[in-house]
Amino acid sequence: CFRPGAPFCDSCEPEDAAKKLVGLRSLITAHSVDAYIVTNQDAHCSEYIAESDERLKFLTGFSGSAGTAVVTANQALLWTDSRYFLQAEKQLKGTEWILMRQFQPGVLDIKDWIPKHFAGKVVGVDPVLVSAEAVEEWRSKWASKVELREVRPNLVDAIWFPVRPEDPCKPVVPHPLEHAGEAVKSKLDRLRKALQEEGAEAIIL
Repeated sequence: CFRPGAPFCDSCEPEDAAKKLVGLRSLITAHSVDAYIVTNQDAHCSEYIAESDERLKFLTGFSGSAGTAVVTANQALLWTDSRYFLQAEKQLKGTEWILMRQFQPGVLDIKDWIPKHFAGKVVGVDPVLVSAEAVEEWRSKWASKVELREVRPNLVDAIWFPVRPEDPCKPVVPHPLEHAGEAVKSKLDRLRKALQEEGAEAIIL
């Protein structure tokens, strides 16, 4: 957790959670935004993310694979679905974090909660860590009510002490034929034949 010189732990103590929020809020103010969205994604919207991309876990102590947080000057909210309600309750216990039980009656989704509480305000997000589809949906829903502002570099990274884990960098290796089931040349030959039949010269994957 947030103890300089000590290793990270699997849960977040209330004191650690409070220190992280103090640091993040100071940066939110410095960047002139009223709220900041923290997603649980990497730059590729991967299903499984590396430890270095687990910003939501670092900030909240919640280790579930699905969740999104919103931090304001006086609130810290975490949205997740019913798969993780019990886990989130346990991991957020004793902290300032409020669990927003996604898809439950009376609980607004982020796209509806933001314009209700932040009309005329500015909401920041790291553009690298949110899908284009989500941004389009937010902007369509919020229209001129809320300004969605790109904030770089990532604000959670700036408070990630003692050190943020390094991004993974391992060599790319061919998938063995015994697992792939078909040689690369064979696949390319079939693909090129299909392209020719469709009257196409190339394909983008």
